[in-house]
Amino acid sequence: MDKFKYPVVILIIIILMGLVVGCSGSKEAEKKPSSSSKKADLPSGLKSIRTELEKLILQLEQTAQILPESSTQQSDAGKQQSGGGGEQGKSEQGSQADTQSQSGSAAKQSTSSETQDTWSKIADSVKTIHQSWNEVEAVAVQEGLSTDTRDKFEKALEELTIKTDEKRTEESLFAALEVYRYYPDMVDLFDSKIPAEFFRLKYEIMLIRDEAGGEKWEEASVEELPKLKAQWDILKKNEAIKDEDISKKTENAVTDVENAVEKQEACLVQIKSEILMKNMDEIEQKLNNSM
Repeated sequence: MDKFKYPVVILIIIILMGLVVGCSGSKEAEKKPSSSSKKADLPSGLKSIRTELEKLILQLEQTAQILPESSTQQSDAGKQQSGGGGEQGKSEQGSQADTQSQSGSAAKQSTSSETQDTWSKIADSVKTIHQSWNEVEAVAVQEGLSTDTRDKFEKALEELTIKTDEKRTEESLFAALEVYRYYPDMVDLFDSKIPAEFFRLKYEIMLIRDEAGGEKWEEASVEELPKLKAQWDILKKNEAIKDEDISKKTENAVTDVENAVEKQEACLVQIKSEILMKNMDEIEQKLNNSM
């Protein structure tokens, strides 16, 4: 009986040691996914891309609105020059024409200088976006950015660079929006208080506003409005805003933009989208202040 006693004891000890090792191993296995699944913080390079893109889009929108005003002012000046009668009238007309010609020339120089300054700032923003993308590209790919999204972003950025270099306002504006289109996909890869759907909603607002300005009503109504509403439906469930007054205000603003597009009134779309964008600024503050 004794000759079987020691082997049994040894076997029991081996089994117990195996169980202890197995349990500790399973605990380690449980720990690994939680640490590996934690997202990295949003890189400063991505924040820079967002800042420069939004600044650039605003500058392009303002440029698109300023150019027609210059044409109108020149037309009004031409009408004033056609007034007057008789020799005195002709003399006064000639004097007024000289004065208006000089002021018109000065105005043109001023406008030309302002336009050059605007395009110079736009070029600086595009260059900064390229630099920031170079900083963040490898990190974004490491965090899971797909090859397809990366290639589309780079293609859109190349198009933006070419169109801004050619100083083609409308084409540059839509190229900038196309670059912005892929920004939320990158935000989704990182830990950010401002979720990707916030930027997707902002993209839709800007796109609809500019499509309305170009009277692209079918694209705005059929293609983009459903996406606008879908992104808002996701964002409004965020704990930081779902029970806040800003959520109700934004809900109404989204409906107002929808109605303005359906009426095909560009002036209404501009006003209602501006209100919606101000609401988005307030939402961003709420999200940043959330725990």
